[in-house]
Amino acid sequence: MPVTNHSNAQELWESLSDGRISSLDLIKNHMRESVILEYKEVPTDYRDGKFRTTVSRTVSGFANSAGGVVVWGVRTGQGNNKDTPTSVPGVSDPETFVQWLNSVIPNAVQPACITHTEVISRTELTPPIVVTYIPASDLPPHQAVLETNKPYYTRLDGQFKVMEHHMLEDMFGRRRRPSLSLDVVLLGNKKESTSPGPSLHLVTISTYSLVLRNKGRGPAKYTAVQLKVKPSGSRTAWRELSLYTKEYANSTIEFNTGIERLVYAGWHINLSHLEVTWYDLTRPIELTGVINAEDMTSIPIHYVLYPDGTINVL
Repeated sequence: MPVTNHSNAQELWESLSDGRISSLDLIKNHMRESVILEYKEVPTDYRDGKFRTTVSRTVSGFANSAGGVVVWGVRTGQGNNKDTPTSVPGVSDPETFVQWLNSVIPNAVQPACITHTEVISRTELTPPIVVTYIPASDLPPHQAVLETNKPYYTRLDGQFKVMEHHMLEDMFGRRRRPSLSLDVVLLGNKKESTSPGPSLHLVTISTYSLVLRNKGRGPAKYTAVQLKVKPSGSRTAWRELSLYTKEYANSTIEFNTGIERLVYAGWHINLSHLEVTWYDLTRPIELTGVINAEDMTSIPIHYVLYPDGTINVL
């Protein structure tokens, strides 16, 4: 099939991953390296430190610019043809190479960024290749931490170049940042007996949903939500925990998204359900805490929950 220059990295990635473009198409149509495309031949000793720095530089450069696609297993020419694909030596053990990439990339740049890697199927005439898609990041600049001096790269004129000071200043100033909030929603109230048999003594049990939302323009990383229920004479219990949690002796619980999970702009995460058994209908429940994430000022939380279903935000 004919191959034309693609306007963005995601479009190119999709064309390669779904088979509309093969490695042979890249050669036949002389599809040169560009601001969004890079070819890399994979050496047999790719696990050594030198090739790790190549991965670090490549991820940094594409993440700090318009994003890009790396085609692993394609050889380019020399001289005036140094950016033109000439042959496809391929990747001898692509599944193992992908596993290696997936272990290196999360530590290749700081802060970490999102990438997608997959093996492209073998054709009759060429061995398999591996393709990595690096979207333009919402959290630039990304530092190539596997290189000795830990530089910041960008993609210019089909090459990875160290960013100048004024470029870094501008990028930090335009950085998209998260804005997290916690919504507490009453799911329902029900009456239950306090004893196994028939009883006239009923208590109200309220169930609340806790939803973490990102209303900012950038993804939230290393997100942690700490919550404490102030004793009030009623019983509380956490149900349906969806994230890693840690409970402390002072009635505090922490919800943590972990190292790799990001909360993207516009996303929400259901943290948990809080179940309250109201034994004292005169005293409300206070829910206090804090939300923390990278590139975001800590957000305090203070809710007051009443037996009649009223929820006040302080």
